[in-house]
Amino acid sequence: MPGGIPSPKKEVQQGGKEVTYYVEVPVKDFSFCLGCFDFAQRYLYVKAKEHCKINPSSDVCRNPGRVISKLRLRLKYNPFVNTFAKAGIAKISGKRPQIMIKLASTEPRKVIRGVLKPKVEGKARGELIYCDHEVRRQYVFLDLAEFYKALIATKQFVDKLPKEE
Repeated sequence: MPGGIPSPKKEVQQGGKEVTYYVEVPVKDFSFCLGCFDFAQRYLYVKAKEHCKINPSSDVCRNPGRVISKLRLRLKYNPFVNTFAKAGIAKISGKRPQIMIKLASTEPRKVIRGVLKPKVEGKARGELIYCDHEVRRQYVFLDLAEFYKALIATKQFVDKLPKEE
């Protein structure tokens, strides 16, 4: 319905532990870096060490810190990838309802080179680039009018989210 309030979609994930009502909102730009979040580098290092107990001959086991420091962990907007935001409300078991924004895309699956596996497959959201983690800037720019409409549209579904037992 152009100009009007859109109809939200319902999504259930994590075996029913997460229920979301959302509206698709155009994305104008974004940039997120996993490595810029506190403890992310440490988490990756711990996971690499766990992997090395199982598969000690893996390339990452020779020098996990060097391999992790070279990872492309920043996801940046790419206008050639049809990326949008699922904006609305979500309820995850054990937590209060919350406003959420999730990046999504309709692009076909893409294969990238992995560290622990030779290939990692998933939907493209943007472009993976290297980040030195010095400027820890995370952002998403959405169409403000469409984001507002998404919040108005999903507000009426708050009472339909699962209640804690």
